[in-house]
Amino acid sequence: MRNHWIIAAAVAVLAVMVVASTFTYAVKDGALQTNDTNDTLFQAGTLQGLYDGQFGQLLTVGEGLANGNTGMGGFTGMDGEMIVLDGVCYQVTIDGVVHLAPAETGTPYMLVGDYAPESTISISTPTNKSSLLSSITSNMTNPNAFHIIVIRGTFTNITVRSVPFQVEPYPPLLDVVANQSVFFYNNIQGSIVAIYAPFYVGTVDTVGYHMHFISDDLSKGGHVMDLNLVTAEIGLDKKNELRLVEPMLPPVA
Repeated sequence: MRNHWIIAAAVAVLAVMVVASTFTYAVKDGALQTNDTNDTLFQAGTLQGLYDGQFGQLLTVGEGLANGNTGMGGFTGMDGEMIVLDGVCYQVTIDGVVHLAPAETGTPYMLVGDYAPESTISISTPTNKSSLLSSITSNMTNPNAFHIIVIRGTFTNITVRSVPFQVEPYPPLLDVVANQSVFFYNNIQGSIVAIYAPFYVGTVDTVGYHMHFISDDLSKGGHVMDLNLVTAEIGLDKKNELRLVEPMLPPVA
């Protein structure tokens, strides 16, 4: 119930911010209806749900991919990190190894959309994470809208993490992250998929930038913690509608 009150409050705030985005809220009960517009960011589950340990399957990877070709998320039981790039879903497990995620794989949390960049940025000088994000934000036409961002570049170094598989009863997310594995890679080429969420989303999603990385050779990846790059091509795709699907929970006694 606490999670639903938080979401309801976020919905109220989102409704006020009509100049930024349209918000659609649904409860998954039966077949999932796919996105009907390229202007939509599809989200299953919420950040607050993860914080509360809601790691059970909400939908399958295949259902998520029906709503977009680019994005990120996690897997049932928090079994590693998810990155969706060019219509393919990858799983980075706790050992840092990248796997193809079959369509029937479950997820409690997934954000995807059809990526069609409206603007691009080129970087050709050494840039750290803070400067990179500042540059991206300054190039947004509307920072009150969600964005899918793809960064393809050469990284002097990048720090990423993955998280371990959990069994029920699921612990809170912070307990899971406390047992994360962290990986440091130098002189590596790859892509970052980032979801930018505006300040008013509260606990529905990560405010600001949430970034997942995968190397060009598809052997390394994870949730981005820090980076330095030397060259990059960046695409920004503004999404004016967020479609949120939440789990069907049992009634409160």
